[in-house]
Amino acid sequence: MINRDLAPTITKLTTVNIPNSEIHTSHNGIKFHFLKGNGDFVRIDVHFYAGKAFQEQFLVSAFTNAMLREGTKYHSSCELAEKLDFYGAWLNAGASTEKASLTLYSLQKFLPNTLEILEEIMKYPVFPENEFLTLKKQKKQSYLLSQEKVEIISEQEFFKRVYGPKSKYSATAVLNDYESIQREWIEEFYNHFYTVAPSDVFVMGNLSQEEVKKIEAIFESYPPLKNVPKDSSLYHFSPQLEEEIVIKKENSVQAAINIGCQLFSRKHPDFHKFTLLNTVLGGYFGSRLMSNIREEKGYTYGIQSSVYTNLETGHIQISTQTANEYIDSVVAEIYKELKRICKELIPKDELDIVKNYMIGSMARTLDGDFSRAGFYISVNNYKMEIEEYVNTKLEVINNTTSEELKTLAQKYFEGKKMHQVIVG
Repeated sequence: MINRDLAPTITKLTTVNIPNSEIHTSHNGIKFHFLKGNGDFVRIDVHFYAGKAFQEQFLVSAFTNAMLREGTKYHSSCELAEKLDFYGAWLNAGASTEKASLTLYSLQKFLPNTLEILEEIMKYPVFPENEFLTLKKQKKQSYLLSQEKVEIISEQEFFKRVYGPKSKYSATAVLNDYESIQREWIEEFYNHFYTVAPSDVFVMGNLSQEEVKKIEAIFESYPPLKNVPKDSSLYHFSPQLEEEIVIKKENSVQAAINIGCQLFSRKHPDFHKFTLLNTVLGGYFGSRLMSNIREEKGYTYGIQSSVYTNLETGHIQISTQTANEYIDSVVAEIYKELKRICKELIPKDELDIVKNYMIGSMARTLDGDFSRAGFYISVNNYKMEIEEYVNTKLEVINNTTSEELKTLAQKYFEGKKMHQVIVG
């Protein structure tokens, strides 16, 4: 019997046992990752080397990925949508810097039917002219709306200063790119990057051997990807020498502020410790930036500091929006907090709260098949082993001291020029 008058014992989470995935490589070079699930649903992620790093014209990667669902040799876009709805399935598409992906969520009992739809979309798209023109119009309108938002303009300019204007991590399309993109470019991009074997296929579910074979069979006919495409400009960074910039936006009632600098990738030995430091600074609702600038001063509804990583690098980004009259005050308080975290030890009770928050957040990330699959894919994309990654992070969070964080803050913040972009 449970004595409900007694609170349960609180124990510190020190290790996580993550079920190993079953990984094997097919004859044509595709790496299959099968992760054991517990429910009656399946998630399948297919990754192609078809990100924006390999496009010759702006927008082609994203348009190609989005157009895959807009009609095939056998079904229109409406028919495909109706079939997915009938089976209670959902198909998502996305393109990043290096890779493009298709993600299928399906009930296991309808997997044979939804696999047919996935295969048809991957292998037989026709990129209909009407759907292309509609997408082009929608994307153009979204772009025009985005360029009225100070936070979008500020972030775009911030990336150009952190990574350089010619880096694939910062280069952005302009209005002329939306007007000039051609359907033929999309067909050419598809024929070059989607008709060869994908790099990885991730499968989450409680599958039988027969179901595993059906999934693998879809990809048997792909010719092997002999050489991973490379783009030398992808990892070439030339940060702008001009650290500070103010862009005037007429009639804006508030300003967007981005402050930060280039750092390192997830593989860097300081990465996990730095995320702990960043959480104290501005990585959660009770952080120092929030407590000072939002709660005490009332300058903004929210402010956050985030650590972003790519395959070869990363950056810290402090971002917020505020009324125009508070710009100077907000910027001054941000630098005040950066200076304080370099000069003073973090009190033990504050650090303990942050550690418990981060460990709880990690536990929630690994709770549930879909979220665990997403986390696995994210870590794998950085070419890291998930159990080692998680347990290393836990060890760092549990054992890092205030003295170590002070030293780390001095290493990366003291005497370092921050890129600062204000639009308002």
